[in-house]
Amino acid sequence: MLWFTFEYLARFIATPIKCSFVKQPLNIIDLLTIIPFFVEECMPFFGFGVELRNLRGAMVVIRVMRLARVARIFKLARYSIGLRAFGETMRKSAAELSMLGMFLLTGIMLFSTAIYFFERDEPNSKFYSIPAACWWCIITMTTVGYGDLVPVTTGGKVVASMASVCGIIVLAFPISMIIDKFAESTGEWFGDEFVLKHQKAKDQGGRFKSMRKSRRGVI
Repeated sequence: MLWFTFEYLARFIATPIKCSFVKQPLNIIDLLTIIPFFVEECMPFFGFGVELRNLRGAMVVIRVMRLARVARIFKLARYSIGLRAFGETMRKSAAELSMLGMFLLTGIMLFSTAIYFFERDEPNSKFYSIPAACWWCIITMTTVGYGDLVPVTTGGKVVASMASVCGIIVLAFPISMIIDKFAESTGEWFGDEFVLKHQKAKDQGGRFKSMRKSRRGVI
């Protein structure tokens, strides 16, 4: 918290327009996060025994909102052709990504329901509900496999095998199309950059030739 306070004060001192700095939403969030901490620390010195832990608990939401600053890193995309090509690929692949999400959602609902009915009657089963089985199905179909939920019945193992195979197929199906879009976007960005550099070099060459001709005329 001391570091956040130092950062806020340093930015406040460095900014030329103090009123505009204070009115910015992210800076307001910073101030609302810092003030309760120091108020609670200073209240015992003034004889107040009321704690602001409940208020500080509510400030957790505001502290999480501070993570929105991390989104500023995406401004670097303007200086990177790869990041711009990646963003263009995501825009062009909206249909493929939505199709992938639909297939995954369908498979998750199907296999989580099936394994729940196979595993629910086992003693100390962790598949106590369909939502709990959904977590298992997500990490299985995405080939992560943490191993925290494991089927023990024969039917459950069969369902798990089908979920693993279907997960690989579903993930691999739209990947080729997305890669084609990425190659297309990369070619567009690099092609535009090459054309601009070539045009710039051509213009510089033309100016150099015109300067040489003008010098010869003078001589």
